[in-house]
Amino acid sequence: MTLKAKKKGPYRNEIAIYHARKESQVSFVSGNRVYSCVKYRDGEEVRYIFFCDDLACDQLTKKARKLKKDLEKGKFSQRRLNAEKIWDLW
Repeated sequence: MTLKAKKKGPYRNEIAIYHARKESQVSFVSGNRVYSCVKYRDGEEVRYIFFCDDLACDQLTKKARKLKKDLEKGKFSQRRLNAEKIWDLW
């Protein structure tokens, strides 16, 4: 599966599968980071979903820092600010 940066929509199905199959997760360490993986079959195709808590925390921290900077500079429209709040609740 190809990564589509900053797009959550194409991955909704995979995110749901990852959360539904917590019991079949396999964890491993690579480069001092702990990853978890879920393997599932999509028809004839076998797919793997990888997740790392450290990288997720890093990404959310960077996003929060950028949001704070943009708010201080006044670069946010109200529509985008509401969208950011909804994203943080997810």
